[in-house]
Amino acid sequence: PIIPVAIRGAFEAFPRWRRLPAPGRVTVVFGEPLPPPQPADRRVRRAQADGLMSHITALLDGAVRDRPW
Repeated sequence: PIIPVAIRGAFEAFPRWRRLPAPGRVTVVFGEPLPPPQPADRRVRRAQADGLMSHITALLDGAVRDRPW
């Protein structure tokens, strides 16, 4: 299975232009396991990847029930 993972707060704690991280809270969120993709043609694989990215975006936005660990 594929485990979607979202990292919240990393950019705020350590933006690219800083040499050292600033104090802040970084949270790693794990989504529900998803079934592995089945072998398919390029369009189907692209649709599966887009669906996975949508799921990760929903984790970041808090729209999906998540499990912080």
